[in-house]
Amino acid sequence: MSEKKRQICDAHLHIFKYKEHWSEWAANKWIQQDPNSDCYWLTGKPSKPEDYDGPYELAIEWMDKRGVDKAFLFGNNQLFNRISVPLDYVIEAKEAHPDRFFAFCTPSLDNYDQAAEEIRYSLREKGFTGFKTLPTYSGMDPADPRMMRLYREAADNGGCIVIHTGFGPQVDNKLEWQAPYHLEPIVQEFPNTPISFGHTGFHRYQDAMCMMSRSPYLYGDLAWWHVLPQDYIARALVFAKTMGVIDRLMWGTDFPHIDPLDNIKRFESIPQYCEEHKLFPAITEDDLDNIFFNNAMRFVSLGKN
Repeated sequence: MSEKKRQICDAHLHIFKYKEHWSEWAANKWIQQDPNSDCYWLTGKPSKPEDYDGPYELAIEWMDKRGVDKAFLFGNNQLFNRISVPLDYVIEAKEAHPDRFFAFCTPSLDNYDQAAEEIRYSLREKGFTGFKTLPTYSGMDPADPRMMRLYREAADNGGCIVIHTGFGPQVDNKLEWQAPYHLEPIVQEFPNTPISFGHTGFHRYQDAMCMMSRSPYLYGDLAWWHVLPQDYIARALVFAKTMGVIDRLMWGTDFPHIDPLDNIKRFESIPQYCEEHKLFPAITEDDLDNIFFNNAMRFVSLGKN
């Protein structure tokens, strides 16, 4: 009898087209400043500008190849890096694959009136799940009053919110604003709105998880964690279980920069690693089922769409 396939949802997946959305200048900047650009997983060679091409067709292709059932679909807008993915492209992707994507509006922060309108329209008219933002990549404090207006727009229209936290390789991306504790004013202003810490604070995961322990509406995704040592990941999940938030962590990739299969294998090896190294409370297969799929489904269910 064949083993039952594990359901998987990628809680952090970006789409964009090279040159149309992500310029050659931006790609070269990332290659120069990203410590992980020495080898692009899809080619096995050092990253080149053309590798910064992640259309939704490629996302679906690799989701199918790697057994990923669903994904949180993000655009990408960064004023610092001149990256801009229009809402229409995210709508196109969602409508082409409605059974695979939970779409999140990811507006540019150069016009807050337009950003608010895009959030409202995508949630009310297009059935989007929420609002995702990377304010520090646009020189913006996540707790700035102008950002609060956008969170309010999402909250009032039943949307989930995902906010980048932790780390960004660009020197103009302030680390101070990426600290999970820096988001406390947002959490306090919207206590009943589902909010996910993008990357769960990365190297500041303990801060993120301590905040999560105080509210059932706070979640975190584990995108880009594949670059971290296995012991680090295992101990972080054990800490999450100790803090009672293991049921609010969501597996993610940050695709297209990461091979989903490699990331899946890293996490699937955690229970054995815990056993071999006597880490308690141990991470179980049930915990992995939740991290890979169930927690993400619970998060999106907290919104109205």
